[in-house]
Amino acid sequence: MPAQVQEPFFEAYVQFKEYAGFVNAMTTLGGKVLVQKQPAGVIREAKVKVDFDRSGHLSHRKITQRSIKHSLIESQMALDKEKEKERAENEENLRTEPEEDDEARKRKEQLTRQLIRAEKRQKMEFQKNYEQVLRTKLAKKLTKRVRQEQEKVIRDRERGAIALMRYISMLHNVRLQRFILI
Repeated sequence: MPAQVQEPFFEAYVQFKEYAGFVNAMTTLGGKVLVQKQPAGVIREAKVKVDFDRSGHLSHRKITQRSIKHSLIESQMALDKEKEKERAENEENLRTEPEEDDEARKRKEQLTRQLIRAEKRQKMEFQKNYEQVLRTKLAKKLTKRVRQEQEKVIRDRERGAIALMRYISMLHNVRLQRFILI
């Protein structure tokens, strides 16, 4: 039984800065074949399949969102570490202080619980603000894109109307000429 020849397979990803370069690469490489001639005279071929990023993973918007999210996470982690350090110092101070009366100890515990609740509220508010900023940015981009698409549709319709008017005018002139000739 003859050995099966496996076609070479590899994936390559290219990110373009300009759309024109992307279009040029798509048209040039689409349907082509890579050929390699080996020293023994054997020729290997690989078909080129060209496709683009359909998920938008490499789009400017997604990259920006990921960088904002990473910086938010890093800053939140730094805040959490700092607060944990302060909490550990407070606990250490509580252990080293001489025993105080029960009312003072209860008051400190109550203040600590209030501080923890306030930190949680602040963290939730920070998250809400971050989400709101992302929503407003997305809404602005979407409204701009919708407005541009509407303007394009209006321009196309105006061009179509002008072409239609020219055609009607031409037909009218042809009828007038026929009427005059008869």
